[in-house]
Amino acid sequence: MEASNYFKVQWKQADTSTFMYGTKLSFKNGQTLFENPLMPSGVIIQEWGMIASYAKDKEIPTLPILKKGHTYHFHFDYQVVPQNGIYFKIVFFSKNGTIIDTKIIKNKQVDIHYPEEAYSYKIQLINAASQQLIFNQLTIIEKSELEYKQKCMHMSKLINKDLSYRSVNMIFIEPSYLMNIALSEDAIRNIHNVILVDGWQSDKLEKHINDLKEKIEMQYGNFEVHLIGYGPQSNEIVKVLSKITGTQALITSHHHKRLAQQLESVMKAYQSHPRAQTHVYDVANNNENLGAIGTVMNNACYLEYIDVHRLNCGGSHET
Repeated sequence: MEASNYFKVQWKQADTSTFMYGTKLSFKNGQTLFENPLMPSGVIIQEWGMIASYAKDKEIPTLPILKKGHTYHFHFDYQVVPQNGIYFKIVFFSKNGTIIDTKIIKNKQVDIHYPEEAYSYKIQLINAASQQLIFNQLTIIEKSELEYKQKCMHMSKLINKDLSYRSVNMIFIEPSYLMNIALSEDAIRNIHNVILVDGWQSDKLEKHINDLKEKIEMQYGNFEVHLIGYGPQSNEIVKVLSKITGTQALITSHHHKRLAQQLESVMKAYQSHPRAQTHVYDVANNNENLGAIGTVMNNACYLEYIDVHRLNCGGSHET
């Protein structure tokens, strides 16, 4: 397995490390549901390794080779009941298989320095009186790569280009510790003249807002521009840009209090445009019955509630 700056680990099947006694286990749509309310605490639920023997265990390595002496950001994407019902352990091994260090992880994000003397490592998912676990994925990102991505804003070229439609639809990628996850083609297949804006969140937020304002006014001044968010943070940036440029903001019902407060100070340098409008497009309380699964869903699923005809054909300023 080659070294990687960005690696996604999923739990796709039961193997020799999976605790199966009394367990209800299912795999669907990239998520794993684990239920075993009688399982003792402190027991390993699942284990991922950098080294495996297919001849011996019929398994292949599931973790990337990491660079010695480098620091990596680990993000664990899961939902568990009760809240502290699991934790993770990273175990580092020398070449002869002896343990040289361990890290206990009880948060969903952590930076880990890979020891110079480490030859391999394992990640263990350990029970702590969990009742139900939905595991989505584990992401490992080299810190230098993560920091670079977070500093750069990128605007795509027009996707699904058709200038017979006089509207431009700017979709702001919802930030994630998994880096900015691109929307699938399926999510935007029916929307014309799409521009994807990612990497907009960083310590250069004020500069990015000003750059976006100039881009909207100078390059797309003859189009009806729709600014689209689909999660807590993208909603906040879209609302502010709408006020600054007089364009239409289309958002979901989610909010991000800390970012909203940060953007309030940015707004002081601008005047609110009288034509600015905000429209909430997701179905009210559409995630009420999703339970724990709702917290690990990709927020892009809310785009299915948007009025595609309105985006493509315009008329967003009509009342």
